[in-house]
Amino acid sequence: MEKRKKGFTLIELVVVIAIIGVLAAILVPVMMGYVRKSRVAAANDNAKQNYNTALEVAASCSAESNGYVVDSRKSVTARKNDLQSKLGSCSDPVFQSYYQEMIDHLQMDDKGYYGGLYVGNVPVAVVWSNSSGDNAILGRYPDTLHTDDTYTWNDWENDCAQFQAGGYTSWQEYMAAQGG
Repeated sequence: MEKRKKGFTLIELVVVIAIIGVLAAILVPVMMGYVRKSRVAAANDNAKQNYNTALEVAASCSAESNGYVVDSRKSVTARKNDLQSKLGSCSDPVFQSYYQEMIDHLQMDDKGYYGGLYVGNVPVAVVWSNSSGDNAILGRYPDTLHTDDTYTWNDWENDCAQFQAGGYTSWQEYMAAQGG
């Protein structure tokens, strides 16, 4: 009787490697899409937290500024300094608590960039990103028009300019006028 060799033939190995290659070519882009979506979700969450905290700060502090204030592409350090110069003089203890909470949230190991649009001292819309570059992933809140990950700092600056030029008082009013 002849002994049979155990193992796989070269053709069988090549077929298996080809199948693995095809699966990898299909799965890698899909997985990268999930990673990007999770980054957008995290950025949106940061924007929402900053919006809500800023809203609470504005409600706690009676001092109001007039007109529009736009903060765009500011690092968290610059944003903290800006908050301290604009809102730091309010002596309300509730305000001080919210203010400190917002400063602590913005710390985030000194990483991140914030953009805020305010009417008076009330936040209307907020964006947050981990980068100030043009390819940054921006989280937005509230926003019903831009739901994908292609929204850029330039888009944010254009929206702010159109918001001010149109004399809008809420982001929802602006989004409705834009078709959102």
